[in-house]
Amino acid sequence: ALVYSCPPNFSCGGLADRLKGILSLFLLSILSRRSFFIDFETPFLLETVLSTRTVDWRMEGVEMLQQMMRAYKYTSKSPSMSFMADGAQVEYREVMNVSSFAGFADELKDVLEGENRPVWIVTTNLAMFK
Repeated sequence: ALVYSCPPNFSCGGLADRLKGILSLFLLSILSRRSFFIDFETPFLLETVLSTRTVDWRMEGVEMLQQMMRAYKYTSKSPSMSFMADGAQVEYREVMNVSSFAGFADELKDVLEGENRPVWIVTTNLAMFK
């Protein structure tokens, strides 16, 4: 799974910046044939302004993913980290500028083709595909 996340008290930019990051990760989820989810609770719940229509990006009902996100929210963050949650590997990346995107781009092969296919949680406000 790929999860776009904008944690509380984290500067993810304005709404347009966040939408750039969301759309970029959505395209990456299509290319990698992964499930796509959005963790967006502040300053409002995203589902109050964006319907799910054909792709349900909400984590409601996906218990394993919800448990991973709880573990993620209570883990101190670094721009690039790995941790285990419920026996599954989780990769977290902050992709907030050109240099961090270059590092993430190096990892794209793992995102697209990785055999263990961990859950990737990405915080970004960049349009990755132009």
